Amino acid sequence: DCLNEVKGWLYNNSLHLNESKLEALLFVPPSPTAVSPVLPPCFRSLVNPTSTNLGVVLDPEMRMDSHISQVVRSCFFQLRQLPKMKSILKDVSYFLPKPDLTVDILQLVFL
Repeated sequence: DCLNEVKGWLYNNSLHLNESKLEALLFVPPSPTAVSPVLPPCFRSLVNPTSTNLGVVLDPEMRMDSHISQVVRSCFFQLRQLPKMKSILKDVSYFLPKPDLTVDILQLVFL
């Protein structure tokens, strides 16, 4: 089994394969005449349309559309959380050495 060979190679190189997170992403040339690559049977069930590696979402065409969508979604979520911080920042402003600076920052953020 080819998956056992991969596990063996990882083990011999002091690495560990987490099978619950195992996935494969198939990179193919974008040309319509490209021949479909032959995959070993053990990897066919693992092929996904996207894969996340070190927080970056990759797709087979390297367009990064999925990654950009996730980053934008996360940014908008964080922006929607800013109004909740307004009351918290006002409550802790007396702990800061320059309360006027806090007011200026609040005005910039919440205008």
